[in-house]
Amino acid sequence: MIGNDQDRFVAIARLRSFMASRVASLSILLILLLFVSISLSAQSTISTATFIKQHIQAFQKQINSTAASSSLQTSWLKDMQLRTKTKDFDFEQQSYTLRVSPNSKSIRKAEVQLIRQLQEAANLDQYAYGAIFLKMAYEDWLAIYDVSQSIQLYKKLLTSYQDIETVLLELGQFNNLNIKDLLKVQRDITDAEIILQTLQKEIDYYLPDQQADFSDIISVESIEQLVNGASLAVKNIRQADQRNNLKSTMLASELAIKELEDKQWLDFVQVEFGGPYGDPFKEKISIGAGFRIPQAKAGQLAIEEIKIEQDQLERKIRTERAIQEEKTNRKKQALLALLEKGKLFKTLTNRQNTKAAEIVRLATQAEGATPLLMLNTNVEKIKQQLDLLKIEIEIYESYIDYLALTEQLFKRPFKNYLLN
Repeated sequence: MIGNDQDRFVAIARLRSFMASRVASLSILLILLLFVSISLSAQSTISTATFIKQHIQAFQKQINSTAASSSLQTSWLKDMQLRTKTKDFDFEQQSYTLRVSPNSKSIRKAEVQLIRQLQEAANLDQYAYGAIFLKMAYEDWLAIYDVSQSIQLYKKLLTSYQDIETVLLELGQFNNLNIKDLLKVQRDITDAEIILQTLQKEIDYYLPDQQADFSDIISVESIEQLVNGASLAVKNIRQADQRNNLKSTMLASELAIKELEDKQWLDFVQVEFGGPYGDPFKEKISIGAGFRIPQAKAGQLAIEEIKIEQDQLERKIRTERAIQEEKTNRKKQALLALLEKGKLFKTLTNRQNTKAAEIVRLATQAEGATPLLMLNTNVEKIKQQLDLLKIEIEIYESYIDYLALTEQLFKRPFKNYLLN
């Protein structure tokens, strides 16, 4: 019994010596980190403001450079035909007829208006494609944030696992080796190293030559204030509404052109040259015209088709607006639920950590206590931080999805919604 007590006393003394050496090592590590941070500060860094600003500028440049334009001018001639005929294959009696169909001034004006509307529709489509890339820029920055924060936490986790392994090996020198715990922590070390290497490759893909600075990223608390505030409650004119309204206007222009064409009374004007005949009594040049006789149901099929399409479009607009409003409300409620989940997680984990700290305090006061309890408690805290990071990323992603759904993200003048 006396020998066992002496061995136990020696083990505890060596563990205390180990902990003292760890404190010294941590002090040296902190000094090294200070020098590393000073050297890294000279490297190129990119902040939330700079990253999103670059993509907003690229978005603006794209939509400005690819704006559709047309120099097409409508003509007063709707159609022009040159006809020729001969009699009994006698080419000396060849005749020629030039026939033109005019466009009225009202029709030409309506056609110009329709062309402008087609250009505007093309610009809206291009704007929508650019908006997709802008949203992807926000998602990329959030992915960089997720990976960067995960790297920091997994480095701490790996250090804690390595400390546990060292303590277990120290205890093993005094016949107190727990093989099961040792194998488990060694597997945890391997898993953490694999995750760290994978995360480092991801960050190198996003930022091969730069370091990310998240000091200016919006906080979760600020997101909650924005979502519940009045700034995001202002309804924005959606691109879908703009396209539908433009489509309705285009249908009205097409209908106006059809009605004007139906009312046009002059169909064509023609000039006929009879040929170089030797008979002076034969008419060489004649002028003619064609007139349309208005009929009550002439051209009504095309007009009715456009009217039916207009009615269908109006019903589509009402339905889409109702669906969009329901989607927006659901997305907002889901975001608010995530925010509540984050606050509840913090509250419960703080309560759990307070109880764990008291248990550790009482346990370390007992005779023969080892650092394992404290180290395992630290591991649990880091895992909690990883879980909290997952919730924060979900909040950020849901926040960006909500802004994209309401199209606040693409509203001019552009604003960086990830900036604190």
